[in-house]
Amino acid sequence: MSGNFGWALQQLLSEEGAKAKHPQVRYVLSQIGQCRTAEMGYHLLGCKSENDGAGCGHSRMQYHRCGNRHCPNCGGMQGEEWVESRKHELLPTNYFHAVFTVPEALNSLILGNRRAMYQLLMDASAETLLTLGRDPKWIGGTIGLTSILHTWGQTLSFHPHVHCIVSGGGIDQDHNWIKHKRTKGNFLFPAGAVRKVFKGLMMRGIRKLHEQGQLQSKGLDLAAILRTIGSQQWNTYAKPPFKDAQGVVDYLGRYTHKIAITRHRIKEITPKEVRFSYLDYKDGNKAKEMTLSRVEFARRFALHILPRRLVKIRHYGYLSNHHRTTRLAKIREKMKIPQPGPKVKVPNSIRMVEKYGRDLFQCPECKTGRMEILQRYHPQSPNPDMKGRLEALEAAESARKAAPS
Repeated sequence: MSGNFGWALQQLLSEEGAKAKHPQVRYVLSQIGQCRTAEMGYHLLGCKSENDGAGCGHSRMQYHRCGNRHCPNCGGMQGEEWVESRKHELLPTNYFHAVFTVPEALNSLILGNRRAMYQLLMDASAETLLTLGRDPKWIGGTIGLTSILHTWGQTLSFHPHVHCIVSGGGIDQDHNWIKHKRTKGNFLFPAGAVRKVFKGLMMRGIRKLHEQGQLQSKGLDLAAILRTIGSQQWNTYAKPPFKDAQGVVDYLGRYTHKIAITRHRIKEITPKEVRFSYLDYKDGNKAKEMTLSRVEFARRFALHILPRRLVKIRHYGYLSNHHRTTRLAKIREKMKIPQPGPKVKVPNSIRMVEKYGRDLFQCPECKTGRMEILQRYHPQSPNPDMKGRLEALEAAESARKAAPS
C-alpha cells in the first residue's frame, strides 16, 4: 500500500510543483516526480548463469533514483552510510541531546531569508553550547557536537529548529579529556543559561545581518519583530540523555536524513485531498490524522525545501571538519583507548541483504542466475532549462548582496 501511495505522492508533488513560482521549488519537485522513471535514466539487467553464462533469459529495467535530499524515495542508504562514518567518531563518554527553536514571530523573516537565517540558527545554537562548555564551572574545554537542522512540525507546519548531539565533556589545548562537572540532571548546562546565551546570539546576529544588508525585510517591521522576540522567553530544551553510544547511532540513523514527511505516513490520496498521520505532541503524543487539499499539502511540503548547497548537518568543536581525524586520534591516544579500524565502504547490495534479507542481484525468475547490467542510460541533465534558470537566479542574488548599498 505504501508503495502505491509513494508513486501517487510523487505525481502530486510534480503536478503541483509545475505551478510554483520559485524555480528552486519547481526544480526539486520535478526531480521528485521523475524519481525512478525513464527520465532519470536506467540500467537494463539480464539473468546470467554463474556456470555457463546463458541464464534463464529474464531481463528487467531498473530506473534510477533522483538522489534529491527532499525525495521520499531517496536518502535511506546514503543515511546508513553516513551513520557508519559517525560510529568511528564516538568516544567513551556520555552524550546529551539539546533542541533549539525560535519564536514564531521570526517565521516570516526566516522564510524570506532562509539561507542567512538557517546559517545563523545553526551557528548561534552551536556557539551557545561551545561558550558554556568553555566555562570552567561546567567543563572548561572544547566540546564536540553534531547539529541537525529540521524545519517542520508533524503537520508540515513551518517550525525551524536544530537538534544537537553534545559530548559529555571536552578537551583542553593538549587534547586531554575533561569530564563535565554536573553529576546530576538531564543536561550539561543550566536551562536558563542556555536560553539567555542563545537568545542574545540570535538577536545580535539578526541585527548584524540587517546592518550588512543581508536581510530582505520589505513589508516587515523588523524593529517590531525584534521588540516582540526580545520580550519573550525562548524555547530551548534538553531531551533525556542517550543511554550509550548505540543510542546516539540509533538516533542518527532515524533523524539525520529525515524529510518533512515520508510516504509511509500517507493514508489516502484522492484527486482533491491528501490524508496523512501525525503525532500530536500537545496531546500526549496521540496518533491522529489530518486531511489537506492537494494544493495546501504541496505548499506545506515546499516550505521545507532547503536552499541549494545549504548543509543541514554540521559538526562543531572538536568534531569540526578541519583536521577532525587527526584530532580524534590524539584524543584517543590521550584517553588510552584503541584507535578505530579502517573504514570499509559497504556496497548497497550487501546492505540490502543484511537489513532486509534481499539479494538485489538474484534472478527473481530462476532463483539461481545472477542479474548483470547489460546496458546503462544516463540522461545528460534532467531539466537543464530549469536548472540553468535557478543558477542564474542565484548568481543575480549574489551580485545584489555584493553590490555597495
